[in-house]
Amino acid sequence: MFTSNPKHQPPLILSSLRFCFSPLDNLSPSMEFWGVEVKPKQSVKCVAGDEKILHLSQASLGEIRKDKGSENVPVFVKVNDQKLVLGTLSAENCAQIQYDLVFEKEFELSHGSKDTSVFFVGYKSTMQDLGYPFIFKNINQLFPP
Repeated sequence: MFTSNPKHQPPLILSSLRFCFSPLDNLSPSMEFWGVEVKPKQSVKCVAGDEKILHLSQASLGEIRKDKGSENVPVFVKVNDQKLVLGTLSAENCAQIQYDLVFEKEFELSHGSKDTSVFFVGYKSTMQDLGYPFIFKNINQLFPP
């Protein structure tokens, strides 16, 4: 039988794909999980949203048919009309890649597979909750006139 103990804080509860803190903490959810499937020969535009940033945490290969063998799948991101390679996925050697990338502007994800989807996961968070000293909306915040 479970009994409450006033000396212990309630546990962290994951609900509705958001980090939710106990009511005693008096905090609102500030992060939410994020994920997208990029199908073969397609790309997906991603937007963090107002006052939010998007953390890209992982790219993973989808289901691969055995008759297709092992192809190398380059993973791309396009930001400000500049397309960059994030890495190369392979069913045999590297089926997933972990990242710690932060986007505050719109970006586009794509890959080079002809047969397999690539799944991207991460989370969105509000800018003010992170406290990074290098995120400024206005250069005058960094160098006052």
